[in-house]
Amino acid sequence: MKNKNTILIGILAISIFIIIAGCSQSGHTTKVAQESPIKIGVIAPLTGEAASYGLAAKQGMDFAVTEINKQEGILGRQIKLIYEDSQADPKQAVSIMNKFINVNKFNIVIVADGSGSTTAVAPIAEATKTLIMGTLASTPQLSEMGDYIFRTVPSDSYQGIELAKFAENKAFKTAAILYVNDPYGIGIKDAFSSEFSGAVIVAEAFENSDSDFRTQLTKIKYKNPDVILLVARKELPNILKQIRTLGIESALLGSETTKDQELVDIAGEAAEGLYSIFFAEPVDYQRYREKFSSEYGKEPAAYSDYSYDAVHVLKKAITKAGSLDPTKIKDSLYTTKMYGATGIVEFDRRGDAINKPFTMYEVVDGNFVAAAP
Repeated sequence: MKNKNTILIGILAISIFIIIAGCSQSGHTTKVAQESPIKIGVIAPLTGEAASYGLAAKQGMDFAVTEINKQEGILGRQIKLIYEDSQADPKQAVSIMNKFINVNKFNIVIVADGSGSTTAVAPIAEATKTLIMGTLASTPQLSEMGDYIFRTVPSDSYQGIELAKFAENKAFKTAAILYVNDPYGIGIKDAFSSEFSGAVIVAEAFENSDSDFRTQLTKIKYKNPDVILLVARKELPNILKQIRTLGIESALLGSETTKDQELVDIAGEAAEGLYSIFFAEPVDYQRYREKFSSEYGKEPAAYSDYSYDAVHVLKKAITKAGSLDPTKIKDSLYTTKMYGATGIVEFDRRGDAINKPFTMYEVVDGNFVAAAP
């Protein structure tokens, strides 16, 4: 009997030890979970033809993370961005998005990629209630893709409207459009066409890989429009040179992607007189530039500010929601307003950035100067 009691006491002691150890381990696990960084996935073109945009976005986001982590973090935790390279390929972006959701279990994803990749992953985000914050995609399509889709960069619908207003102020009655055949180009083409009070008499598309635009430009020359709207990126120098070679004398008006000094330098004299629209420099941008330059010893690249603001507005919305639940963050974003590197950062009921004014520039003696309205 004594031996049985001894055995029972021993078993009881071991059981109590296991329970205590288990509780201790559970408490440790909970503490580790609370102290672990908040991880957010980032889809961006870090290599390939669009790498300059993706790397600029990365600069802005990394700077924002540095600032946040030097302070209180988010909900008392540090923040960590997990980057994946999309190479600006929508199929690759979809693969990354599925990995982020199903493997990494992220419920917040920043898409620092173009309109094609962002519209490709948006339906997945909406279906899984994963919050997306876009920083480069400006296609109007994104406005109708769901409640969990936000962006800090303005929709092309605003840009298209401003381009049309400028054309009208210049008394242009007829317009042609030469645009890149992707969601970005189509979005601006459609917005301009619907807003322009004059007549769009011809619209010609080209592909990202094109270098010869003489077929489209010959058709445009035959129509002799007052102004040609160019929606182009790296193709701009070739387009401008071929316009001059063909003797086209129409005025030239460009989307914000044409306000690129490097492209104008390559085009040389062919760029003279080009009008380019771009986001108006906000009051706070100077401070952002100075802080960035002080931290990294160089000027921030174009578009890095929209990605910088994306991280900070997420921090503000998460803090206000007091939760990492994407639905609560979504609801918080609709009522969040802050003043960031790009000026006022706030969203309408479609998740679109609002109150982002534009400025028109003209190439004069090889440089961009503010144009008269």
